[in-house]
Amino acid sequence: MEQPAGLAELMEMVHELGLSTMVYTGFEYDEIYDSSNPQIQRILSATDILIDGPFILSKKTQSVPWVGSSNQRVICLTSRYSKNEIGEMDICVQECFIFPSVLGDFTIINTGIQQ
Repeated sequence: MEQPAGLAELMEMVHELGLSTMVYTGFEYDEIYDSSNPQIQRILSATDILIDGPFILSKKTQSVPWVGSSNQRVICLTSRYSKNEIGEMDICVQECFIFPSVLGDFTIINTGIQQ
């Protein structure tokens, strides 16, 4: 949410491809939802699953899928997934690196490891 314009554009492109989207943020959902920034509202509109709240080491947990600490929440923002489905999903560590070029285009390198 620190670079909302770029993230909003990327999220919308991914969503238009029919892919699901998940956003991890250190912010609380209510704080984001109440934002008057239209770019943040675009991000929320293109987000299927939101993991909110900061990671707190003293609350570290492995008992809740997709979160790192017990203060974080899994929030379904669209009807694509239910909270029950999320708990049953295989966890896949997915990273996407975007490299802009001087020509105005970009290269995307996508990696993933099934756990």
